[in-house]
Amino acid sequence: FGVIQAVAGLRCDSAYARLWTNISPALVPQMKVAPVGAPTTAAMGMPASERRVMRPPSICKAHPAQALLLRIASGRENSWCEYLPPLVRESRLPESSEPHSGPDAEDRLEIGSPISVSGRVWLLSQHARGCRWVQQALRSPQTTESERIALAYELRGHVVEAVRCPHANHVLQKCITKVPHEALQFVIEEIRAASPFQIARHKYGCRIMQRLIEHFPRALIRDLVDEVLLNAARLSADAYGNYVVQNILANGTLADRLRIWRAVVDDPVSFCTDSHSLLVVSAVMDNMGVQACSELCARILLEPGLVEAMSRTRPGAVLVFRALECLGDGEQQLVAAALSARALSIALAPHGQEVLEHVEQLLLFHEEHST
Repeated sequence: FGVIQAVAGLRCDSAYARLWTNISPALVPQMKVAPVGAPTTAAMGMPASERRVMRPPSICKAHPAQALLLRIASGRENSWCEYLPPLVRESRLPESSEPHSGPDAEDRLEIGSPISVSGRVWLLSQHARGCRWVQQALRSPQTTESERIALAYELRGHVVEAVRCPHANHVLQKCITKVPHEALQFVIEEIRAASPFQIARHKYGCRIMQRLIEHFPRALIRDLVDEVLLNAARLSADAYGNYVVQNILANGTLADRLRIWRAVVDDPVSFCTDSHSLLVVSAVMDNMGVQACSELCARILLEPGLVEAMSRTRPGAVLVFRALECLGDGEQQLVAAALSARALSIALAPHGQEVLEHVEQLLLFHEEHST
């Protein structure tokens, strides 16, 4: 509490001297006690309501005395520093301080080597700075393949925890991209035990599933992908799961893409009336052949009431425009005529007028070219 008062620039009395005695005995004999009438923050023009201590996030785990020295040594112009004892004001942290005790501590340490993180990969991976050290060790050109495997093995038994950790998930992704897949069978087994469907719906788990799809042979993750495909409709409507489905469309086999395409064709209403599922439908158009794409677009545009529902939102209306463009010339003219017959109901939607204008332009285009 005494250090906090000193940082705020309030008073520095004998209680501070006793506090500093416990922290750094060498400092206290030379400390001078400020007079009782020393200027306060209010005397410096700061309203009393604003007298509070702002603690830098980079030293949130440091000792209070170290935090004070760090703020003094930061080089910033802090008006309250002039009310501290001269010896404290001119102090510097010793070179042997802990890695987390200052913003420049990382520069004083040799990090990013397997030796520096070996034996504590899981511990470091759970923290913002530590996870960067582990990632640097994994991607360093000086790290051998056997050393990468050894570092990855330290995550055994912690895969599901790493998937849900905002920091450790990055380390797990780096392992998937840098470590030979034969050595990461334990990752697949632990994800399988925890349900790939639930992992794919997680904020960080969807990233792990995407890295597996991108870097692992399909034979090793066949059961994981199959579970995702079985729940393609539910995952497509999920805020995070839809990215996994899109990744399968971009990096999966033709059989995988056809299963997703079939799911959309069989139930276009569910896929085209959800903001997340619309992204999957767009990915299907990007990754399927011309014939399959044309069949899907005709199914969407001719479904009763679906264009009206899609025209209620801007993303839905944009997908209608794109679906019209994906049709062949003959199909495009037929679909445009069918939508013109539903003009009254489409015009009631917020973006229905835009859709009708696009349909009219297509009809005029075909009339001009037919004559």
